[in-house]
Amino acid sequence: MRRTISPKAVFFTVALLLTQFRSDALLFGSDRKDQVRLARSGLAFEPDATLMNINNISMWVYSDGQSGNDPDGDSGVVFPRGTGGVVFADGIVWGGRVQDGANPLIRAGGQTYSTGLMPGSILSPGQAEDFTAPSVNRVWRIRRDYLTADLSREAAEFYLKDLSEVSTTDVELLRNRYARDWLDWPWQKGAPFYDAEGDGVYKPRFRSDGSPMLFPEADEPGLANADQAVWFVANDLDPGTIQSLFGSPAIGLEVQTTLWAFTGPEPLGNVIFKRYRFFIKGPQRRLIPPELTACILRSGRTPTSAVFMTISLDQTWLWTWATAIIRRT
Repeated sequence: MRRTISPKAVFFTVALLLTQFRSDALLFGSDRKDQVRLARSGLAFEPDATLMNINNISMWVYSDGQSGNDPDGDSGVVFPRGTGGVVFADGIVWGGRVQDGANPLIRAGGQTYSTGLMPGSILSPGQAEDFTAPSVNRVWRIRRDYLTADLSREAAEFYLKDLSEVSTTDVELLRNRYARDWLDWPWQKGAPFYDAEGDGVYKPRFRSDGSPMLFPEADEPGLANADQAVWFVANDLDPGTIQSLFGSPAIGLEVQTTLWAFTGPEPLGNVIFKRYRFFIKGPQRRLIPPELTACILRSGRTPTSAVFMTISLDQTWLWTWATAIIRRT
């Protein structure tokens, strides 16, 4: 039995085709580069950045919702893999009327060339997880064949090395990260998984050689039968971070992001899927339950998509699209 979404959920799905991109300039903060380099060195086990790179596209993703940049501040979406960057910054922007009894009424957030989010879930209205904790400031990534796959190319991309410079240690560190993420998949926070027993609890099982048992033999992390998946959660409660983006105070949004991709030939070999789940929990406890209406979304460099709907307390808003890169002949 596969895990399902609450019947209270409100669904909106759109697919967008991206065919051309341009590059701009953005300076990463020294903290971001230091953290990622620490993770790449193997000194920090839980990385706050990872790659979607199981097919013809490689794409950097970060625990605060930023994506599309590599850790050194260059274009972070490469197509075809091993060539040059085609996207410099990627993210989602939202804005709308917030009905929670506070001002201002119009608020916005998301990611552009910087982010208005911090890692972690919202535990209660106005109270987020400690984003400095390694178990919170983290991105989870899985692939089914991590124990036997040749991860040399992945290691070269993750450690920003030439393939000829990749060591056995580099590959084993990456393999160990996959194993750790499979074991620690954050299902309690909302990460999707295939529920073999139908009990709503993630319980992975492993064979004697250490390889994971797959659904339907056992619970398995992931979504849509994909070959690789990434999951993280972030929120807009940090005042300095959210106001530095557009000058807007927090809405009280928790944003759960899942990315997935498939191996194989075109067209799926040229696609990365991304799903956002929005939970409005409020920036603080108020007599009026928070509600977000007439929200407008924009993703990356795609045309603006206006979405007129209401998100209420304890409801979920799901938004999914496919980023596809078409090889020109």
